[in-house]
Amino acid sequence: IKNVGTVAQSNIPVSYSFDGGTPISTFSPPGILLPNDIDTIVFTTPVTNAIGVHKLKVFSALSGDTLLINDTFTYNYKIVENNPITLPFTEGFENMSADSSNKFTFSINNSGKFDYNSNDSFNLCRFRNTPNSIAAHSGIRLITMDRNVQGSTDTNFSNYLTLTVNLTNYLIQNKVYLEFYYKNQGDERHSNDKVWIRGSMNDTWIEVYTLIPYDTLRSGTFFQITGIRIDSILNANGQSMSSNTQIRWGQQDNNRATSDANTATGDGISFDDIRIYNISTAGIQSNKMLDNINIYPNPAHNEICISGIGGKVNVSLMDASGRTILSNIINEKGMINTSTLTAGVYLINISNANFNITRKIIID
Repeated sequence: IKNVGTVAQSNIPVSYSFDGGTPISTFSPPGILLPNDIDTIVFTTPVTNAIGVHKLKVFSALSGDTLLINDTFTYNYKIVENNPITLPFTEGFENMSADSSNKFTFSINNSGKFDYNSNDSFNLCRFRNTPNSIAAHSGIRLITMDRNVQGSTDTNFSNYLTLTVNLTNYLIQNKVYLEFYYKNQGDERHSNDKVWIRGSMNDTWIEVYTLIPYDTLRSGTFFQITGIRIDSILNANGQSMSSNTQIRWGQQDNNRATSDANTATGDGISFDDIRIYNISTAGIQSNKMLDNINIYPNPAHNEICISGIGGKVNVSLMDASGRTILSNIINEKGMINTSTLTAGVYLINISNANFNITRKIIID
């Protein structure tokens, strides 16, 4: 509360109500509130409103106040469901209706778990879940983040898609993994084209993956990223899973995503089929799988070694265009000769009937 008058005040009555209900009242903190001073009022009554959209009204009623225009504040807010989830959790955005926004959006399409925001005060960044000429990985919906203008020279603004999940059912059981599909529509390399996680919304973000730009990966083609182990990364950084564990995807560039084929002037990154799973729901029978797979060295020069796979797997190495250039079957431990390959960024895919992982590797 602020005293915008010219006379010091005290014991200012302040109240609030939800949805036109009975007001809950209190007074400003003890002491004198001088002209132009600000004080904070804390109401201790718990908020117990149901899931849905509610209207909050806060108002003061100081005797003798003749400037009433600034005495009332109203705000619409949303309460969403946050029950503990059962893994696997999957989201392909198919149950959402068509939606887009260039402003902060809490609970996209009333999904209860996904939020959108950007650091752009000019509202030139945006998300869309049904962009024209951009195909989903499955179904008809995906999330594409880009700019809603074309040809801007400013690449300093970023989009963020944030998923909040209640993982309290898995605080003791470890081995919780993240998987998602993404593709770019011409996005160049920028510092916020990344994925982060954090144990709770009060923790610091931990970077877990760098999204590969179009000049390294073939644009318009989905790539699967899997095997990002949430619990162990959090633990290594002094965090833990909670009722509000968060995953954030970022996109930074200056143009629109116009189609899967337009890489010359287009930008943007699309995401689909997000999945959080644990060992039992992934159908993995051996703790060696995913947990103990090692791909080394990285960067590599003459060879790539793979160990800890616990059985026979298919191994494929793909170049920047997505073309498979090497393919092999190895058992327990194997090696791929890379001495004849051109230096650059490659993708290595390891799969069998129980799992499928893709990792980025650099050949120098």
